[in-house]
Order: sequence, then C-alpha cells, then structure tokens
Amino acid sequence: MSIPLLAARRSHCRWFVPTPEPVRSGREKHRPDAFGDRHVCGATVKPGSSYCPEHCLRVYDTRASGDRKS
Repeated sequence: MSIPLLAARRSHCRWFVPTPEPVRSGREKHRPDAFGDRHVCGATVKPGSSYCPEHCLRVYDTRASGDRKS
C-alpha cells in the first residue's frame, strides 16, 4: 500500500516508495502535486517514530550505515 505524501497524516509511515505511474485518460493532463507526486509507505507508524515497524528497523539500524560509535 502506498499513499501520496500530500495525503500522509501523522499516523502514516513516511518511508518513500517508488511512485506508481499516473493513470491518464484522454485529454487530461497530469499535474504533479506540491511534493512532486512522491508516495510514502502509509502503514501505521510505530509509537514515537515516523516509520512503521518494518521501515523503523532500516532507519535506525546503525550497522547498515556504518555509523558505529566506539
């Protein structure tokens, strides 16, 4: 499930996902929204975070970025 960033609320995961192709019909021109039509995960966030449990692990995993404090 993904939702447009423009429609995301505080309770939605803010992990950016690939934007689906817009559906165009006939003569209708596509007009991007204020955020360039970017989409976010949209799942329910983990308390105290801006991400769902799955994406929270990716964001806060220090080993993935090599950011280790000794």
